[in-house]
Amino acid sequence: LIDIKTGSPDASTGLQLAAYALAFFFNKKTNGEEREKAIAMRRFAIHPNKNGKYKLIEYSDPKLIDVWLSVFTYYEWRKSNGR
Repeated sequence: LIDIKTGSPDASTGLQLAAYALAFFFNKKTNGEEREKAIAMRRFAIHPNKNGKYKLIEYSDPKLIDVWLSVFTYYEWRKSNGR
């Protein structure tokens, strides 16, 4: 999974890529293995510079998947509790 970013690298990029990976597998028949498959998927961001060069960063920390799932779970909880 590769995402081309226009800004500087920051902590939210890893979470965004985790969300993309999970979304990819939730649209497939994976028998409840979305988390494991998303962790196994390699996730990268390309940050181009104005001079034509770029920085390629891999976001491989499996905790990013779990953090995103926690954020999503919290969002769903707030929504279902009228908040």
